[in-house]
Amino acid sequence: HVHAANGRHREAIADYDRAIKLDPNYSFAFNNRGWSWYQLGDKDRALRNITLAGRKGRTNAYVYRNLGIIALDAGEKQRACLHFRAALDLRFTSLHGNEVQELVDLHCSEQTPQDIRSPEPADPPPPRRNTRTNAPERSNAP
Repeated sequence: HVHAANGRHREAIADYDRAIKLDPNYSFAFNNRGWSWYQLGDKDRALRNITLAGRKGRTNAYVYRNLGIIALDAGEKQRACLHFRAALDLRFTSLHGNEVQELVDLHCSEQTPQDIRSPEPADPPPPRRNTRTNAPERSNAP
């Protein structure tokens, strides 16, 4: 994750590959690898990895945040709002900061709540654990 946070996405992808080899169900590694691919301009690989991350970890709010940002970048505002709402339903704001709520406020305000419901029913969020107070902002890390 340190590589990605410092813009070294190729090195980050290599580390995520190793993490996935150790644990093929590690949703955050797939999601983060997808985000690094997106940062390198490979939207297809990004979407494949992030979608797979969502299948492996249905409560991974970062999956929906990332899918929303990618959809927004592609001009698919309604789809982006669906993903952002799913991230909020998974308590993104209370656990990871206000970024997604700010994106909803900025891009989804003219849509009614019915228009921005989650794309799929989400599993209940996991029980809250000790929250790190020293976690970096705008991170894809759990």
